[in-house]
Amino acid sequence: MRSLADAIKTKYVGLFRRIMKRYFRCTVCDDIHYGENAPEICPTCETMGSYVEVTKDEAKEYFL
Repeated sequence: MRSLADAIKTKYVGLFRRIMKRYFRCTVCDDIHYGENAPEICPTCETMGSYVEVTKDEAKEYFL
């Protein structure tokens, strides 16, 4: 049986993973995606596997 401390730790680690969103940019069309994972296929240019992770500041540059 798991201890209460283990149950709490597991709950918070799972919560952290669910809310850990990042920015991704398509290297072909510069589409920005904000989420837990990058899309497999870009919804804008339909290129497969073209997303790279970028910082929040880098993502902002593409919105301007």
